[in-house]
Amino acid sequence: MNRESCIMKNDGFSLVELLIVVAIMGIVFAIAALSMTSMSRTAKLNETRDQLLADIEEAKLKSISGVPQGIFVTGGNSTSYQVLRLTDANSNFKRDAAEVYATLSTVTMPSGMTIEKNNGSEIWFDRKGIPKDSGWAPGNCTFTLTKDGVTRIITISEGGRIQYEY
Repeated sequence: MNRESCIMKNDGFSLVELLIVVAIMGIVFAIAALSMTSMSRTAKLNETRDQLLADIEEAKLKSISGVPQGIFVTGGNSTSYQVLRLTDANSNFKRDAAEVYATLSTVTMPSGMTIEKNNGSEIWFDRKGIPKDSGWAPGNCTFTLTKDGVTRIITISEGGRIQYEY
């Protein structure tokens, strides 16, 4: 072994190698942070969709059991919806003009999220679980939740089947 090889050992990292590793780690962390933000937004949207699904299912089940309930969304791109109970004074299980309804709960959308319902602003269920509009006409409807361009859609068919789409 010569004298120069003993003095000039290469046992560590050079400064260039260290800077390259730090830069690569920075890029990986930046991508992970962006991915986490997207996942957080999607998780909040899914959580709100699940809450709305639960409220719709409960309104349907309560209506089948004899207490007419519905969901009310104020106009397009609203930031809240209400769960309503019909005070069916004449027991015909229809929403008549003179009858009033009570608000059971109001659900406010998280910041930046909106809810929209097609075919009017109300959905009620009859004793068979069939969806009805405010005039008590049967029909399907769609709820659309939107946050930052990402949507979740809940569809209620004319037969009362409730399903969601991504």
